[in-house]
Amino acid sequence: MNALARLEAMPLLGSSKAGAAELSDQLAYQVNPDTHPEDALRILICRFLASESTPETLAQLATAEAWATQEGFSHIATRIQLLWFAEIGRTNGEAVDEQLFQTAVDTATRLNMYEIEVHLAKAACISEHRDTHLQAALKQMSEPRWASLAFRAWLDLAAVLHDGSDTPGAEEALVEALKLAKQYNDPSCEIESRSRIALHLIDRGLASTAQPHLEEAQRLARAEEDDLSTVMLSGLLCPMYMSQEAWAEAEQLADIMLVAGARRANWYAVVDGHITRSTLSLIHADPAGAISRLVRATVHLRELVPAAAINILKGRLAELRHQLGNETFDTHYREAMALNATT
Repeated sequence: MNALARLEAMPLLGSSKAGAAELSDQLAYQVNPDTHPEDALRILICRFLASESTPETLAQLATAEAWATQEGFSHIATRIQLLWFAEIGRTNGEAVDEQLFQTAVDTATRLNMYEIEVHLAKAACISEHRDTHLQAALKQMSEPRWASLAFRAWLDLAAVLHDGSDTPGAEEALVEALKLAKQYNDPSCEIESRSRIALHLIDRGLASTAQPHLEEAQRLARAEEDDLSTVMLSGLLCPMYMSQEAWAEAEQLADIMLVAGARRANWYAVVDGHITRSTLSLIHADPAGAISRLVRATVHLRELVPAAAINILKGRLAELRHQLGNETFDTHYREAMALNATT
C-alpha cells in the first residue's frame, strides 16, 4: 500500500509528526483489520511512534503485540516488544521481564531484523555499554523515518555521557539533538534540547553561554503556550537578569511567571513572581511597595496556595524586617497597609 509505505517513511518530528498522526488515523479507517491484520498492525506501530508516550499508548502497544502474536506475525510482535522495552526501560526498568527481553532480542537476531530497535532496547534495559548501543543505533538512523527516535537517542546518549563524566561528548550529543529539532522545525524538541544544553552549560559554570539558549527556548515555549517550560526557563533566566541589573527584563519575566504559574496552578512559580516584583520595588527604593506586594499576595493567595508557599512569602517579609530594621520596616508596613486599602 503506497499510503502505508509513505506513512512509515515520514519523519515524526515537527509538522510531519502531526501529518503522520492524521494519515495513520485515515488509514486505520480504510484498512480492514480482519482481512489485512498485518497492515493494521503496521499502522498501530506508526500511531504509537507519532504519539506521546503515556501509560495508555504503552498499553495499546502491548495489546498490539498480543494481537500480532495471535496472528502469527512473529516479526511484527518482536518489533513491538523491542519498542516497548526501549520505552519502558528508560523510565521503569523494574517493569522489564529479563526473560521476555532476551527472547525478543534472540528472535530479532534469528530473523536478522530490527538491529536499531535491539540497540535501543539494550541501551534502555542493560546498564552496561549504554553509550555503545546508542551510538551504534544512531549510526544507522540517517533516514528521515528515524528522526524522532534519533532525537531521543541523542538526548539519552548525552545523559549517559554526562554520568560518565564525558562532558564534551555530552554537549556534542545535545547539539546533535538540537540540529535535528531545527532541521524538522519542531519547537517542542528545540525547547527540550536548548533547555538541556543550557543546564549543561550552567553546570559547567558557563551561565553567559547558556543564556542565549535559555532565551530562545523561553521564547519558543511562550509561542507554543508551554506553561511548564515557560515557568522553568523564566525561573532560570530571572536571576541572570537581576545579576546584570536588567531590571525591565527581570520584571517582564516575573509577570510571565505569575501568569504561566497561575495557569498551571504552579503556586510556587506565582510566589517566585511576587517575590521578584517585590525585590525590584526594593531595588527601586520603594520599600512600601515591596512590602505591599508581599502582603497582598499573602492575603489574596491564601485560599489557593499550599501553606508551604504562603510560608515562603511570610519568610520573605521576615527577611525584609531584618534587612530594613524593625522601626523602618514598621513605618513602611503601615504605609503599605494604607496603600493596599486604597487599591
